[in-house]
Amino acid sequence: MGFFETVRDLVFPPCCVGCGLRMPPALAGKSAPLLCKDCAKDWEEGMLSQCPQCFSPYWECRCQPAKMKRAGSDCLLKLSAYAGAEESHAIDRVILRMKRKLHARDVQCCVKELAPILQKAVRDAEEKTPISHTVVLHLPRTRKNVRRYGFDQAAELSCFVRFPMMT
Repeated sequence: MGFFETVRDLVFPPCCVGCGLRMPPALAGKSAPLLCKDCAKDWEEGMLSQCPQCFSPYWECRCQPAKMKRAGSDCLLKLSAYAGAEESHAIDRVILRMKRKLHARDVQCCVKELAPILQKAVRDAEEKTPISHTVVLHLPRTRKNVRRYGFDQAAELSCFVRFPMMT
């Protein structure tokens, strides 16, 4: 972290992306935490939510709607549960806020917490299907909501997920 980022954090202290609690500024080249301790614990609890169909944690669940199967989809990966309610887990609060207005720290938090799950799933899928035959894409936002909010948060989020070259 550079001089300007340190000054920015001193003048405008970072806030927890889960609850808005002011966080201590980052000093000595470290970046400010994205979640406070309570929200980090709440995020972890939210990641343990189970699929109502197969009872696996969402990040292990591969259930998909029949319509997707008929269209030729081999796998649907859900990175976390999402209830769409602000009073739910920290995951819901961050994603709901990100759907309404795109904040860099919200995107950074989702990438930090969810990208490793996606990368592991792609590595695991490579055992069954060569990576050259694998396509990873996001479910786009409706045109109506893109017009309403001015962006597609899933497309924006997908730009930040990187995969190591697999040969």
